[in-house]
Amino acid sequence: MRSALVAALLLVPTPALAAQFVVAEVTYEHSATTTTDSHLRLPPSAETPKNWKAPVDYATAGTVHVRLEVFTKPSAEKTRFQICFEGTPSYACTDQSPIYTTTGVYTWATPFPSFYQYAQVDWTKGILKSALILKDDKNVKPAPENVGDARSKLFMPSKVRVTVTVVSPGSTYVPPSTDAGVDAADAADAVTDAASDAAAPDTGAPDIGAPDTGAPDTDAMPDGGPAAVVDEDTGCSTSSGRRHAAPVVLFLHAASLFARRPRTKRRGNS
Repeated sequence: MRSALVAALLLVPTPALAAQFVVAEVTYEHSATTTTDSHLRLPPSAETPKNWKAPVDYATAGTVHVRLEVFTKPSAEKTRFQICFEGTPSYACTDQSPIYTTTGVYTWATPFPSFYQYAQVDWTKGILKSALILKDDKNVKPAPENVGDARSKLFMPSKVRVTVTVVSPGSTYVPPSTDAGVDAADAADAVTDAASDAAAPDTGAPDIGAPDTGAPDTDAMPDGGPAAVVDEDTGCSTSSGRRHAAPVVLFLHAASLFARRPRTKRRGNS
């Protein structure tokens, strides 16, 4: 019997784990003081392989997934975001993000062969840095040295969180835990809800609900009938004995008092 069970378990297919790694993940304020030419350059994470083609070949037909969460934005100017990998001898870049004009969560994916300058990087040598780049919708980097202070202030400072994940061919992308089921529309709703909550003053008073009368919880019965009344002496419960509970208790109490009364000895009895 045991050998048959083991054999059956061995025949059950187990899902393959996604072969992926996070090459860059950071929360920061993209500004004129934290970036150069609107670039924030990061070294590869500790989990990033030295070779992107072996033993797992990410670079031939894999995909890069980017999650961008925009916390603050100084204006409604059309903005885009892009990731470039600086390697040997040159660099290559993912597609740009969808155009965004407000805060929220934005995601996009780029297959390696679709990279700008894909062939200009020797992927067997990995990468040196990831460049996180904020741009306008005309592909211009709005750093003050490029567009002037007034124009630059329409785009930065902007607080963002960026997660860049590299996924091997044939694997299913597993987003970071903060990305579960969230898209740009949901994020916008969340921002609105948070603003509404912030507008309501917190008085410190406890939440006021229905007064507690001490009655049993009527939701305790799965069939919707009256809640069971538990007799503390017997441990039994009944769903229909609530109306008779008080008389029974009074009768038992009276009987107890009667039993405790001292009896007067009758003369002639021993």
